[in-house]
Amino acid sequence: MQKILLLGNLDSIHLQKVVAGLDKSKYKVFVVGGSRNKPVGLYPSHVFLYTSKFRGKLSYLAIAIKFLLVSLKVSPDIINAHYATSYGFISTLYRKNCVRIISVWGSDLLLFPHRSRLHLFLSRYILDSADAIFATSKILETSARNLCNKPVHITPFGINTRLFQRVNVKNVTSKAIGTVKGLEDVYGIDRLIRVFAKWKKQYNGDLLLRIAGDGSKAVSLYDLCVELGIENSVEFVGRISQYEVPKFLSSLSIYFALSRSESFGVAVLEASACEVPVIVTEVGGLPEVVVDGTTGYIVPESELDQIPKIMNSILENPDHCSELGRAGRKFVVANFSLNETSRVYNKQIENVLKSIDRV
Repeated sequence: MQKILLLGNLDSIHLQKVVAGLDKSKYKVFVVGGSRNKPVGLYPSHVFLYTSKFRGKLSYLAIAIKFLLVSLKVSPDIINAHYATSYGFISTLYRKNCVRIISVWGSDLLLFPHRSRLHLFLSRYILDSADAIFATSKILETSARNLCNKPVHITPFGINTRLFQRVNVKNVTSKAIGTVKGLEDVYGIDRLIRVFAKWKKQYNGDLLLRIAGDGSKAVSLYDLCVELGIENSVEFVGRISQYEVPKFLSSLSIYFALSRSESFGVAVLEASACEVPVIVTEVGGLPEVVVDGTTGYIVPESELDQIPKIMNSILENPDHCSELGRAGRKFVVANFSLNETSRVYNKQIENVLKSIDRV
């Protein structure tokens, strides 16, 4: 049985899913990382968990020390660091021979390397230290290949399809569309508000826009609603837990992700798992999580003015809406369920080990 040590943010639901999906008949699993809260009960009982309290960037020093102490103690056969520019860098501090895998998630490749020449140098140094790179999407695979000559394998995030499924929502008085996202410029919430205002002007229907999430742009987004005269038709729900998300999604007729940049599209897949049709922009990894015309619609950024017409065709045709929703769930279950993504993750680790004769 090989020893695998994972390094990352212990509070991340994505890391928790990866750890839970590892084949415990093949691997003895150790996990080291920072946590703002004690991750009690969030990891399987067979996992050896080493937690360092996270209180800010200086906490990475304590995490690095704990990582080195644990690594020297257990002598891992495999180290898998999650998120290149923090935990990936820490993983380079352990100099003994082992298989090294860096899992890249998004901004660690799409943003960090482009900040300066120093950031670019650090990114290349971290990636070059690995035997292989795991990327959650094709766009991250391409970005990784542009930065290093290491093998890159796609290991998408998984969706808990038992949690994310359509539920009956009581006391719904009107149709609604919406999104679950951080209230930041990059996620295009302002675009959604403008699209909704245009739809109201063109079709004058009874429709509610529901926005779940928080962020630095909350006030300016509400002000935009007032400016457009739609504040009485927009509901800012605030931040909700992952266990509240399925109910929220099930209250929607259409889910929107009109992002300006996106490395993957977990929230879109969660909406599809709840049988909600989706409309997304043609940016980043979003086209990878939508089958255009089958589970929803992919719209080029230059054609956002066409969205009111598209959404109206869905809203006015309940059968088409249901068909898109059912196809969405089928697509997620087949390609992004936890069983499937765990199978892929274990297979990719096996492929890396075979490629360097460590099986």
